[in-house]
Amino acid sequence: MSKKLKREKEDKFEELNKIADALVTNTRSDLEREFLEKMNQKPKKDRSKNLDQKLRNYRILIECFVDWNSRHPYLNLLRQFLRKEIGGITFRLEFFVLRGQNRARVTEICDIIEEDKNPIPDFYYTSKSEDFSSLIGDLYFEIDLYDPDREDSDWDEFTYSESKLRSLIQEEYVPIFQKCCDLENSFFQP
Repeated sequence: MSKKLKREKEDKFEELNKIADALVTNTRSDLEREFLEKMNQKPKKDRSKNLDQKLRNYRILIECFVDWNSRHPYLNLLRQFLRKEIGGITFRLEFFVLRGQNRARVTEICDIIEEDKNPIPDFYYTSKSEDFSSLIGDLYFEIDLYDPDREDSDWDEFTYSESKLRSLIQEEYVPIFQKCCDLENSFFQP
């Protein structure tokens, strides 16, 4: 990764942290005022570009917030799958539906903000929500590799059988979920 790209990522992360701190400590009216003041700091010609960048940054924050608020349905779904209460097809379908609903909610919130119909919503942001959202995104791609017609003996690095997917989640993802969600070790146990 180039130094310039790395610096840009660090700058974006720093801006997100500032926004997160403001969201946690300020009142709604203070947030609205601060957001509008920052938008108006740039010259008129840069305003739409500046607004687009702010909305992209805000969208990332909203995605983390929405995923974090949906952690219980995600975790219960994972627990049901790992306990073999539901099969791989049901797991994948319900996971994708939940993720789709979350992405639709993110788009809805961002559209409201972009159209300036309502004030910027207050929400609580933590590093745990960012970790959880990232984990859900990674898991989404793993689940997408699940093939219900795949047998364990048919090993393929591009698709997973149900038991391979279950094993991968248990070994790779459960410890991280337990840490970022403060879950007891017994949460995913049968």
